[in-house]
Amino acid sequence: MIYRQLNNINEFKLLKDIDRSEIVNEKYILKNNKIILVKDYYNITSWIDEEVNEYINRMNDIYNSKGLIIGVFDNEKIVGIGALDKNLCGKNKNMYKLDLLYIHHDYRSLGIGNKIIEIFKEETKKDNINALYISATPFKNTIDFYLNLGAIVTKELDSNLFDLEPEDIHLELNIK
Repeated sequence: MIYRQLNNINEFKLLKDIDRSEIVNEKYILKNNKIILVKDYYNITSWIDEEVNEYINRMNDIYNSKGLIIGVFDNEKIVGIGALDKNLCGKNKNMYKLDLLYIHHDYRSLGIGNKIIEIFKEETKKDNINALYISATPFKNTIDFYLNLGAIVTKELDSNLFDLEPEDIHLELNIK
């Protein structure tokens, strides 16, 4: 696998080539500052054009504000993408935001997501920032991934991010 920084909008458009399909049977909800697993069903298939365009624009904004976009390639095929937004967030504006992380369906559980997070943690340490803010889709696999990395329900809820994604589970990952 080749991990490298993506540097332009044409590379950001590769996002649509990642197969994000997934069957979801459970998700988490936040209740009394605790996450609770509940039954729910989603059949995630192909990308919606508006959603892809929104993500491409967000990656472009992140890149233009000195953030970091990482693409993962198996030969010429993109199999993962992640974006680190360096605009400070969290209640105390002391965290970077893991803005997006997608791994191709056929490449999950191979450590690609872990490696992207490690790259982001190193970048964050260089800037003397101690945590990543994660506003994550509440699906069981997604939240379990972050919890297994050591993320916790954030104590510094960013109200702007919460207003954008109130059903997300808002986490923080200490990087020290």
